[in-house]
Amino acid sequence: MDFFSTLNPKDKNRVVFLSDYELLRQAKNGLQIIEESGIKNTTLATSYYTNPSIRDKAIELGVKILPKQMASIVPISVEQNRLPYENRFARFRSLLAPIFAGKI
Repeated sequence: MDFFSTLNPKDKNRVVFLSDYELLRQAKNGLQIIEESGIKNTTLATSYYTNPSIRDKAIELGVKILPKQMASIVPISVEQNRLPYENRFARFRSLLAPIFAGKI
């Protein structure tokens, strides 16, 4: 969540957020993280896509659902970030820091 708090509103409109529903060893699920992030362009990749409560919450939040079984066949393309190289690296490093520290 620290990464999302560093984004200004313009950047939040440019970010595409893809999250799993089930986040191992985390107190929150992907929908909760999506909701708290404030990112509008979001997709939930989940095996629970048939669960009515998950679908209803995704609809309420405006989150697209991608069945996890289809994730390997649905093409996902990303445009090159237009931030200066140093700025891109700093954001990427700050995003990965918790992973390398064993916090995720």
